[in-house]
Formats: sequence, structure tokens, C-alpha cells
Amino acid sequence: MKRVRRVRTGIRTAAKVLEKDIISKAKRLRKEPKLILPRCEGSCKKCIFTPIERRLELIQKLKDDEKKLASFARHGDQLSRAYAATLLLAISEKAPYLAVARTPYGTVSYAVRGKVKKEKLIGVQYFNDPNWRLMSVFDMASKKHLYIYSTKEEMVCTGTSPDPPRTFVNEQIHKLKYRLSDARTCQHLSTDHPEKEIYLSVSWLSADVEIAVCEKCLKDDENILNTLSQRIAAHSPADDFEVDVSFKLICKSKCEECGVNREPKCSSKLIKEYKQGNISDSTLVQRFLRDVEQELKSSGENIFVADNKCYGDDLNSFVDDLNPSKIEREGLRGMLKEVDEPVIIKNASPNKVFTTYWANHGEAAIYAIVKDEDLAEELFEKADIQKSAPSFILKNAAMRAKKRDILSSLPKYKSLPSIAKFADDIAKIYRTKGKEEAIRFAEKYSGRDTKIKSIGYAFLLTMDRTSGKEWQYNKTEIDFASYLKDFASRLLNAEPKKYNEALKELLAASGSTEKITPDD
Repeated sequence: MKRVRRVRTGIRTAAKVLEKDIISKAKRLRKEPKLILPRCEGSCKKCIFTPIERRLELIQKLKDDEKKLASFARHGDQLSRAYAATLLLAISEKAPYLAVARTPYGTVSYAVRGKVKKEKLIGVQYFNDPNWRLMSVFDMASKKHLYIYSTKEEMVCTGTSPDPPRTFVNEQIHKLKYRLSDARTCQHLSTDHPEKEIYLSVSWLSADVEIAVCEKCLKDDENILNTLSQRIAAHSPADDFEVDVSFKLICKSKCEECGVNREPKCSSKLIKEYKQGNISDSTLVQRFLRDVEQELKSSGENIFVADNKCYGDDLNSFVDDLNPSKIEREGLRGMLKEVDEPVIIKNASPNKVFTTYWANHGEAAIYAIVKDEDLAEELFEKADIQKSAPSFILKNAAMRAKKRDILSSLPKYKSLPSIAKFADDIAKIYRTKGKEEAIRFAEKYSGRDTKIKSIGYAFLLTMDRTSGKEWQYNKTEIDFASYLKDFASRLLNAEPKKYNEALKELLAASGSTEKITPDD
């Protein structure tokens, strides 16, 4: 069988395209050597780039002398060497040695010639790239404390003072992953009430620009300072920026004395980490808020705090501002009375409070609803907040308590005639579980006792739910039910003390002569 020879054309083609591109740029540099130098907008007494520019002009005059260029590529300052080495590529029209380097801006391939540092070769050979071109001047900017900005079109040096071109500022702001208003804030920040928001602010001092983004909008994959300072070559670009997290603890109570720090500041250690690009916008604020929480908890104050609002020891105001339902309110009050430490809740909601303290104080929340220690213990042991929200558990507890209270107020019977038992069941389901459950119970009777069927239909008439059901009953059963309707209605609505009498009247009206007597 004939073997098929596989040719790796993709890699070869990519290398050829790259080589052609590098040579094309090298030919352009033969005509314009200043393309690798920053344009001066500073006021330095002595410019570090002036002697380099003269040497570049000398090298350009010898652009066709391969021997001289090879010498320049081995001697002199590194930037001039890189320029000479790149002109050699233009003469040979070949880049036989391509190396790959990892840079802060990604991986890049470049042609190796002469005795030149790779950063210089990359910067010169990619003079038209806003990021990689900076690699040729990073060391000089750092050593001489210069500020060099790389726009989409050129590099600009402002000397030893930071003074970014307006074009550069606008380009960098446009790269941010946030939708900003004309005031350079996110949509949630209010100029009238900024103290109500927790937000990150990054001030670009020399540009007179402040970016402000609230906690809700902050991203895990963005660092505002890092993005703004990209394409700046300087000894320490972050020095031209100030970072702060705005957090003001809003007082919602009238404490005689306040023992908490109402305007905590972000630690210098945390800001340093952020300026180094090690953490994101979102992480900075989250870690700051954790520090604030620890500070509040260590204050020794018996306080309630929801997000950035402090209620002092006013439990009721704290709970009310969570906007809970009636059942949630009782559960929260019962639970929080048992908490013996500062209550600090972020993204505050009834459910957040419940889940935070449920393990240790969930039983207290249930007890506040049912007022029965044994029932509270039983319901707490059965509760699983991984499957059911605490609010749902409390709602069920309230239903159990309501059912217990209702049934305890009504007569209890050891045994009842079948007719009375059916009516008693419907009436008690109606009172404990509601109308719909009572209707379902009345409808599900499938026996043949016509009196029981008539009583069931009488309850359906009382609860106005007979439409479409008539076919299940004969005329005699329906007529009898119409007669029993008022008796059924009185049983549903009877006061506990008159319940037994109402049941006896319904039983008698059905034609039964059996007697019923409640338990003592």
C-alpha cells in the first residue's frame, strides 16, 4: 500500500507570513528610523534619546552596507544595535532565525540578528504595535524615571513628569470592561447620594480622571488600574494612580455612644496587592469588606449591620428594613435574640440571615413561630435547609402551629358515625388547610352511601364549587344536598363552642338518629 506523506503546511506557512511581515517593516525603518523612538513632549534639559537618534541617523546612511550594519548590530547602545540588526533583514530579505518570547502582552515571534537583547529586537521589529513597541524603551524609562506612553499611532515621552496625551487617556478608558457614563461612573452610582453606595474609585492623577464603579458592577476579570496603566513605560506607573474603596457606615439608630469606625479605610497592604495587579477589582472590594466585618466584630459592640447600614442594638429596625413577611419577622426576631455576637450581614435579606445563623439558632426561629419547645425541636431536627429554604420551613411550622391551635379549640371525638365523621373531617380540613384542600377531600368520596354523597355535595355548594360536577350525582342526592347546604355552612363557620351543636344539627338533618358526644 502506498504511504501518504503528511506535510505540516500550517506551521511553515505561518512562519513565512511572519518573516515577510518583519522584512516589510524593516524596509520601512530604512526610510524612517524615528519610528522606533518616542515623540518628545517633555521639557528635559538633556534628552536620553538625542544621542540615540544621531546614531540611528548614522546607521541609516549605511543602510546598504551589510558589513557596517553587522558591526553596528554588535556594538553601541542596545536600541541602535536592534535597529542595525533589523536593517540587515531588509538587505537579505530573509529571517532565518525566528525565536519566540513570552511577554506581558502575550507570546511573540521575532527575528534574531546581532548581539542584541530580545526586548530591543521585539520593540524595533514591532514598532507599529502599541504594546510590543514599548519593550524597546522599558529599561530606559525605568532607569531615567521617564514616562513614555504608547498610543495606537506612536510613543510619546513626557520626561520625568507624568502627563499622558489625551488621546492615550481616552484609548485606555475605552479598553475598560465597564460601561461608564460621561462622568466615568457606572450606572448605579448616584451623584446626589454617593454615600449610599460601596464603590471602587481609581484616580489617574496627572490625567485628572477618576473612574468609579459600584460593588454590584465590579468584575472578577478586570483591574482598572492595570488596564489604564498598560502601555505606559515608567519606573512605577502605579505611582500616578490613587486607589480607594468608598465605604461609609450609615447610622440607622440613635445610640448614646458610637463605638464603631464609621469610615474604615482600605489597608495599604491590600492596595499594594491591587496596584501590583495580583487581585481584581471585585476581589479588592470583597477582601476590604471582609476586613471591615472583622473590625466590626472585634469592636465588642452589640450591633446589627446590614451591608453599609448600622442599626446599633435596634433589633426591630434591623429586621423591619429586611422587608420580611409576617412569619419571617417573628422567626428573625426569635433567632437574633439568641445571637451573642455582632450581626454583620452582606447582601442582606431574610434568607441570608436565616442561612447564616440557622445551624446554631434555627430552633429558636421555629420556636418563635410555634411557641412549643417539643414541636420546635421536632421540626428543627427534620429541617434540611439544603432542600428547603428556612422561610419555607417556618411557613410550614406556622401551618402546623395553626392546625394545632385550631384543633385544640374544637371538640374531639373518640368515634363518630360515618356521616358525622365525613362532615367533621371536611370542616376541620377547611379550618386548618384551607378551602381548596376541603374541596378536594369532599370530591374524593367514592362510596355508595347517598347521604354521605349528599353531604359532600352540600359542602361543595357552600364553597361554590359544583360547576361541572353535577353529572356525578343523581337528582335525589342534589335536592337533598340543597336542603343540607345551610347546615354545612353553619358547621364550617361555627365558633369552637358551638361546633359540636352545629355537627349534631347536620347529622340530624341528614336523617340520622345516632348520638355524638365529644371527649372531655
